[in-house]
Amino acid sequence: MSSWLPSSIGSDPAVLSKEPDVSGTGYSSEPQSALGRFAETASWVLLAMLLVLSLWWPCDTAIAVAKGESFWHIGLALGVFFFAAILASSVARTVAWQRMSVLWLLVAMVIAWHALVTGYSIGRVNSKNAIYGFWQSTALWCLIPSVAWLARTPERAARLVKLWWVIALFVILWGFWEYAVLQPSQQAQLAKDRIGYLQANNIDPDSSAAVLIVNRIESTEVLSVFALANSYAGFLVALWPLWFGWMLQGLGRSPESRSAVRSGASDANRFSDRAVWLVPLVLVIATALALLLTKSRTAWLATGVATVLAMLLDPILRSDLGRWIKQKPGVFAGLGVMLLGLFGTVYAIDPLIFQEAGKSLAYRMDYWRGAWKLIAEQPLFGFGSLNFQTAYLQVKAITASESPADPHNFLLELAHSGGLVLLGLTVLLMVCLSFFQLRSRLFRSEKLSEPVFSEPVYNEPMGASMRGPKWFWGAAIIASVLVFLFAFFTAGDLELYGTAIVLAGALAFGVWLTRSPAASASVYLLVKNHPLLFLVSFLGVLVHFLASGGWMFPGTMVSPAIALGLWIAGANWAESTQTLGQPSTLSQPSALGRSKGVLAALAILGLWGWSMAMPWFQAQRAYAAFPKDGKTGRLVLDKAIADKSLPTVDEYFALVTSAPLDPDLARWGMEFSGAVMDSDIPVSEKASWLHQFQQACKFLIERSPKDSTAYADAAVESLRTSIGQTLDTSLTEEMAFRRQGGGPALRGPSASGGARTRGGAARATTTRTIGTQLQEDSLRYYQEATKYAPANAELHLQTAMVAAMLGNWKVCEAKLDQAEEIDRETKHRDRKIEAARIWIPHELAPLLEDRAKSAKKIPEDSSPQWDTFKRLVDRSDSVPGEPVRQMLRSFFNKP
Repeated sequence: MSSWLPSSIGSDPAVLSKEPDVSGTGYSSEPQSALGRFAETASWVLLAMLLVLSLWWPCDTAIAVAKGESFWHIGLALGVFFFAAILASSVARTVAWQRMSVLWLLVAMVIAWHALVTGYSIGRVNSKNAIYGFWQSTALWCLIPSVAWLARTPERAARLVKLWWVIALFVILWGFWEYAVLQPSQQAQLAKDRIGYLQANNIDPDSSAAVLIVNRIESTEVLSVFALANSYAGFLVALWPLWFGWMLQGLGRSPESRSAVRSGASDANRFSDRAVWLVPLVLVIATALALLLTKSRTAWLATGVATVLAMLLDPILRSDLGRWIKQKPGVFAGLGVMLLGLFGTVYAIDPLIFQEAGKSLAYRMDYWRGAWKLIAEQPLFGFGSLNFQTAYLQVKAITASESPADPHNFLLELAHSGGLVLLGLTVLLMVCLSFFQLRSRLFRSEKLSEPVFSEPVYNEPMGASMRGPKWFWGAAIIASVLVFLFAFFTAGDLELYGTAIVLAGALAFGVWLTRSPAASASVYLLVKNHPLLFLVSFLGVLVHFLASGGWMFPGTMVSPAIALGLWIAGANWAESTQTLGQPSTLSQPSALGRSKGVLAALAILGLWGWSMAMPWFQAQRAYAAFPKDGKTGRLVLDKAIADKSLPTVDEYFALVTSAPLDPDLARWGMEFSGAVMDSDIPVSEKASWLHQFQQACKFLIERSPKDSTAYADAAVESLRTSIGQTLDTSLTEEMAFRRQGGGPALRGPSASGGARTRGGAARATTTRTIGTQLQEDSLRYYQEATKYAPANAELHLQTAMVAAMLGNWKVCEAKLDQAEEIDRETKHRDRKIEAARIWIPHELAPLLEDRAKSAKKIPEDSSPQWDTFKRLVDRSDSVPGEPVRQMLRSFFNKP
């Protein structure tokens, strides 16, 4: 068999055409039309760009996907699917294609039901989250058939595997650089001046973003390019079976092949041959070390399960296992001792990893109980994708700890997103994908012979037969250069140095993989002989997702999706080996049959453009119109007002309503109209903007119903906007003048030459001011926020504070009692009042004092609690929760 084995992977079509067709994948080796060849080229280019983007900017959190940060990931994945569908329609097909069509029908059913429940969720939950989550999931499902169509020969599959591994090495090396260099440097800067460090990075020291950044810097876990250690661990789990199998393949090479290389090759080529087993060994060790440093216990378990599955399911590794145990028992004993030593070292460095395993499981049990409650409420249609956190807050127990963005179990995530029907369809699909032609490969006994490289092969111009399609590797190189340029213009010195070093290491690995005949042949042998490792890669990640988050996010799922696509394609490679030399049975489908995939891809692209792409671009246009101040986070409008380029009310309204399902656009409108009201525009124009501000608050609540965060944001902006209207009552006088029939304000002298007086303006002081109305709106929104987040002590205490500002002592006492009850029952310090921060604008502190004194809540000689509170407010608008609680409790304590 070695006579027909290609000595390189990624050869150009001219070289491949000289070999007999062994693909058997259901397609001819090459497309039959110019359109098909162009589609294949475009597919590979987009797939290369998608891989680079997904593993450099992984978007591995629900927040990132909900914000639309994975927009380009989705677009690239759907683009790959579109061109791959055109390719599939332009190649000849065998009977094997009919078996695969059942899988694609199941994929279509999953997507269709998910689309149905997403449409049902509109108006009931955060529709933008549901739509974005649906498209992220759909893009990844579409990637599986795309890879299966593109990897229709082992040579093409090996080409894709090489690029995947090169980018993976970049991610791993960057993780080590971050852990060893960046984290110690950032920790030193943070310890020296926490506030200064955060402000230098345009982060409010009292914001939630500051908490996230500080936690990331102070973390002892390796994160690499990911936001979460568990996400990085899931990425490593997908790699482990492949690199582990590659290492065993290199270590298990026969003595005959090694002696042949030593006798027939130059010194350089003998070194290259040794690297075929040495490089995989180094990669396995690096991956194991990275997995340990993530401190993800679920990933460790998944890696162990994947290792066992690889040795049991793969027929070649299974047959070799017994021989290796008999021949080299000391090696396996040494490996066991080494693993125990590694775990012992980790335990000695950080024993909390194992000691807190029970606490971590208890947290997950809280998530799972909450998820089951929600699923019981909507068992058929669910709550839409990316809406778990919002819904979970409504059922969260007081004793529970965190409020995760997903239930940390992909099965519960599916049921919560699309009901039990989506769960059933997805499980059925994954079972069918996993068992697709499993029996024929599970018990296969034959394998490819090892290639014996002679000196003439090594004397070819380096890379002449391994250069691969220029468009494929060119796209990957261009994307990598863009990554470096981004670091060059945006990152600090250490980040730039690290990017350059890590990129150079990954590039060297890529050059070796593509230019070394021995390396290319070893990857080909792995792909052809061990397709079950791709299935194990996918199953290992599923085990990880049984107790971890990250389901259907780009960085965590692109690798399993590619592995699953290669597994499906590999079923046909196995068929080709059995029928080698026999003529293929080709069947030419009808024009409609050939165009089904293209029509489906066009429909998906059109629906994506209408439901996500167009609203996304509309929102980006609004966001880009006016920048935000890096320190305050408020929109900067001074220049627009001075240049008279501020949009009119009608133009603003058109922007806010351009994406009618986007709550973030309503949130932007709320901030914008509030900032306009605080600006120096004429008072007569502020009345219209007051109405727009109130409308934006209404839009936000309507677009994200039953969302405590949306209500809290509306409350914060209402309270913030009330500050200017409390200090300046001119708008109140303007509105009072209009209510009494005064008409629009005159901007100049009257016809008689004198200024027109405002009848009734003096009586405005007897009515509620605009500032008071906004504060009452704020209290109402805060009360609704506590309704949908009953276990949040900080939110209840903040509501009590706003109620005290308005002199609503009944609400103040009720919310204070609830906050103290949560504080007593919860065992988690980060959920207690002492960890809370209460926002109290110092401009409104006199208002609180006046209301408290008029109600005789503050003794004439003051009180220690009040004096402490005043000192804290004078220092910062963000006051620790415990002094606020003590001050409010003193209002209700009987003397």
